[in-house]
Amino acid sequence: MEPLRKQINNIDEQLLNLLQQRFDLTKSIAEIKKNDKSIVLYDPDREKEIINNLKSKKIIEDIIIEKVWHEILYLSKNIQKDIINNKITI
Repeated sequence: MEPLRKQINNIDEQLLNLLQQRFDLTKSIAEIKKNDKSIVLYDPDREKEIINNLKSKKIIEDIIIEKVWHEILYLSKNIQKDIINNKITI
């Protein structure tokens, strides 16, 4: 069992690093949105596109993708909102 737990720990670390990369990009996008008021913070069509694209890959169950990415997208929106409202800086 220990080798499997080590593998899970390694994957968790990779996921953490990938999430950090994604949130860094989110912050960069927020700076663009902050300077261009014509770009909306929330684009439901873009969120649907992201989730549908991932679901189309048929790698894991749709419900898992929906739950995980809804949370990631929720956090991304909050990060962007805080940057746009000058609550945090990058």
